[in-house]
Amino acid sequence: MKKRIKEFREKVRFRRWMNQRWESEYKEKSEKRTKKLILACTPEHNNLGDHALKMAEYNLLGKVLDDYEIVELPSVVIRGFSKRRLKKIVGKSPVLCSAGGFIGTLWMQEENVIRRLLSMFPNNPIFFFSQTVTFSEDAYGIEQKEISRKIYGSCSNITICVRNEKSIKPANELVGEGNVLMTPDMVVGCMPEIRLKTVTRKGCLLCMRSDCERSLEDKDIEFVKSCICKRFPDMECRMTDTVTEHDLKNEEAEQAVRDKLQEFASAQLIVTDRLHGMLFAAITGTPCLILDNVNKKVSGVYEWVRDLPYLCYIEKIEQFGETLGHLDINQNYIYPREEKYLLYQEMVNRLRQAVCGEVN
Repeated sequence: MKKRIKEFREKVRFRRWMNQRWESEYKEKSEKRTKKLILACTPEHNNLGDHALKMAEYNLLGKVLDDYEIVELPSVVIRGFSKRRLKKIVGKSPVLCSAGGFIGTLWMQEENVIRRLLSMFPNNPIFFFSQTVTFSEDAYGIEQKEISRKIYGSCSNITICVRNEKSIKPANELVGEGNVLMTPDMVVGCMPEIRLKTVTRKGCLLCMRSDCERSLEDKDIEFVKSCICKRFPDMECRMTDTVTEHDLKNEEAEQAVRDKLQEFASAQLIVTDRLHGMLFAAITGTPCLILDNVNKKVSGVYEWVRDLPYLCYIEKIEQFGETLGHLDINQNYIYPREEKYLLYQEMVNRLRQAVCGEVN
């Protein structure tokens, strides 16, 4: 009985919060008749990688579709608003789904958010920024993929950008080959320029996962630390993460991303199994040793930055010590930001075609 009462109270609080958000954030926007883009599934949680993706998306849209107003629909709003309210907000506007790794069974709550959105707006232009697509290969994964395929496949104008080769096949199964495009992760080349303080680099940061995407064991982390201690006896190793202790949104989230980039830029060495740990090291010119996560999205996205001499991917943990010995941590590395931006030209063309009907 107590559990039911608690659940009821939580539902009441959530409904009250959704009503407050409608009145304060969305009611006026829903009545506007300006040209708008719906940026859906944006983060309001504690993952700085996802917030960096949103920053990159805003930066890109400001360059290529600056005459549109952007209206955000975070995942919690898509879950919590009624269909009537969502339809008032979206109308016939193009729906752009924020980048990430949430298509599939790995994060089913987010997959259900996408299903709800696509089911409601099958005739709107739908465009997914760079995604990792992961459906488990067991009976459950096969069943869920078929459910998603019917919903995604019902959309008349849909494009999914994927950021790793392994995602191409399941994405094709969802929407058909002509509607899938291989692009870099949005952070690779679309982040706004962020000026960081020049400081003397010190120590090593270990930025490691602790969630369902983790593939390493505790003994592997200890092995990594021992290799670093052996190679650099005076180097201090500190733990960090791209996940914060509390949820973030808007200006607070952007400042947290800037602070994390500054932290990375202050280190001599990064070791990470996080995709955006790798990319934060890349764009700050910080030497980095990279280990994979459970669905191989880290190694997949590494292909877009493997030309950088200060990033080294390690396929097997036993190779860590040897690879560390070959990495020069004393050079001053500069990230080729403008060169990486050129990798998005085809995506920009497809985006403009989806939104405006333009064909370059």
